[in-house]
Amino acid sequence: GLVAAMHGYFNTFFWEVSAAQISVITLGVFVSSFIALPSAPLLSRRFGKKHTAMLLSLLSLAIGLGPVLLRLAGLFPPNGSHELFDILFTTSIVGVTFGIIASTMGASMIADVVEEAELKTGRRSEGLFFAASAFVGKSVSGFGILAAAILIDAIGLTPGIAPADTSPEVIQRMGALYSPVIIGLYLTGIGPLAGYRISRESHAATLRALAADAEEAAHPFPVKEDRG
Repeated sequence: GLVAAMHGYFNTFFWEVSAAQISVITLGVFVSSFIALPSAPLLSRRFGKKHTAMLLSLLSLAIGLGPVLLRLAGLFPPNGSHELFDILFTTSIVGVTFGIIASTMGASMIADVVEEAELKTGRRSEGLFFAASAFVGKSVSGFGILAAAILIDAIGLTPGIAPADTSPEVIQRMGALYSPVIIGLYLTGIGPLAGYRISRESHAATLRALAADAEEAAHPFPVKEDRG
């Protein structure tokens, strides 16, 4: 949520890219979607949902924040250079691809939890689980806007000011304050995934147990063999 809310500020003030360049970077999101679509199931089968989600979330963070940290360290191409735009475009595609796959794994993990809960409680509550997930998503978006407003105020960015008139100190504070906040939020979100214990094998066992329960419910009384 915070990344989305701060995206425009970074493109406009931190990187000073043009409106046309922002449009091209935004189009890269569609490229990310087409890459993520076939990649998600392949990675899931190879590494498992939990490890794929955790690893790609960390990589998405590193790739998305790497340019900011390199700029703060003075190790990034200057604004207005072709190298800068090429790097931003490429890292945007790769970082968003990883983020999409990680989000896909999260939704798939919720579906597995639904069946795990059904086995334990006897009730299928996918509506409750996915409603809670949607609520969290809306809350995250709202929190991101609020956090961005607080961050912009702390940075001291004057409303309506042109990028060229913004002092270097303000731009430096933008990256310096944003970086630790977003790292902390990402790690807070990734940490609970370590407690996810459902594997491909355990999920298959859950499905077999649910199928057996359904079969037993359909035929509660054993059929006696006719020996006449």
